[in-house]
Amino acid sequence: MTKTKFNLGVVQETPLIPLWARAAEIKGTDPIIVDPKSAEMLEAIDYDFDKFATATNSQIGACLRGIIIDNWVHAYLQKHPQGSVVDIGTGLNTRFERVDNSEVSWFNLDLPDVMALRKQFFAETERRQLVKAADTQPCMFVAEGVLMFLSEHQVKQLFANLLREFPGSLFAFDSIVVLIHSSLAKYLSPSIS
Repeated sequence: MTKTKFNLGVVQETPLIPLWARAAEIKGTDPIIVDPKSAEMLEAIDYDFDKFATATNSQIGACLRGIIIDNWVHAYLQKHPQGSVVDIGTGLNTRFERVDNSEVSWFNLDLPDVMALRKQFFAETERRQLVKAADTQPCMFVAEGVLMFLSEHQVKQLFANLLREFPGSLFAFDSIVVLIHSSLAKYLSPSIS
């Protein structure tokens, strides 16, 4: 089998970690998340995934984050079966395959090089597109593993834009909270502590 080669930037390469995590998880005896599409993609991509093999905490964290957000999307689709989900910074996420209710309109957004790689594994359909169409129902936006790459100003602007343009919509995202012990604060710049 010929493997897919790619050339992604450093930030755009980060989707390979959760892809690996989901693919590795399926091999466990009691997997957190079951994602055969990720395993299929992992086998098809020409990349040294072995370098992640010792990243057990990253694997567990990515899978837990994925299943939590899957559950939020399921809950949204229970209320809005024909609703829209916009996956910001979609990377190589396979959430559509895991939560599709045969009615949702799904929109994947990411940088051009990532989208070129995605197109090798996912076909656009009437319900799965790259461009957001107007809709009267609230949308659900998902930004998994994305906001940490944006500045505080960019995150605030994103929230403001979504509030203005998509009132009543939901936004599922993950965040990292850093707690610093007071004895370490003296080693940090004043803006961090």
